[in-house]
Amino acid sequence: MDRFWSLLFLAVPVLGLLIVLGAVFNVGLHDAWLPESIGPRTKGIDYLFNLFHIIVAVVFVGTGLLLAFSLFRFRATNRKVASYVHKSIWLELLWTIIPAGTLVFLAMHQLPYWQANKEDHRAFEPAGAGSSDLETPTVRVVAYQFGWRFIYPGLDGTFDTRDDVISENLLVLPSHQEIVAELRSMDVIHSFAINKLRLKQDIVPGLSPRIWFMITQNGDWEINCMELCGWGHFRMSARLRTVSPNDFEDWLMDIVQKRGY
Repeated sequence: MDRFWSLLFLAVPVLGLLIVLGAVFNVGLHDAWLPESIGPRTKGIDYLFNLFHIIVAVVFVGTGLLLAFSLFRFRATNRKVASYVHKSIWLELLWTIIPAGTLVFLAMHQLPYWQANKEDHRAFEPAGAGSSDLETPTVRVVAYQFGWRFIYPGLDGTFDTRDDVISENLLVLPSHQEIVAELRSMDVIHSFAINKLRLKQDIVPGLSPRIWFMITQNGDWEINCMELCGWGHFRMSARLRTVSPNDFEDWLMDIVQKRGY
């Protein structure tokens, strides 16, 4: 019976490692890991995601193998007694320095990806910069309990004027173009997320963060709120529809003309 339990504990890390590797390298587990990418900047995020999980998998397998070995080696019928170590400064340093060093490495290693996705764009407002230095957003995203409102500047290219185009729960954007979105909340904290873009940005009331992205495919995708924002959080979703730049201009002009502006 002791052997059975040791083999069972051995099977857990082995199966876990096989599942992680199969998902990371898409072997026998198609789309079980990350959804299809629809943007050019997702490779860095996917790389970090896989790296973090591989490190966790290695630790999980190592501890699982050690546990399985201990159960087998020091089982009751084997009459071997495990030795115990008390107050070892070297062991304390070992299991403190290794995790701390790993976390420091990961923090430093991800900095270029953070820079590329969060700061290297004219939409980002550096310290001391005025609003005149910022790129005009393509769309303003307004989150509220429990829905999304998307506002486009009209023919004058300026927000908060009579010809603004407003769309409820449907975000239409041109593909193969750099998009800048300004995010706002009307009530509580929400989080704007498009999984296939590896995009997630919290929206805090009173703040107007900006995000930028590009979509390289035409189609319909899902937008979710990834922050628990109340009893109706489960139904706070919208659709992202990407079309060609010409079709996007035609869509905007059609709405503007119907409203008589």
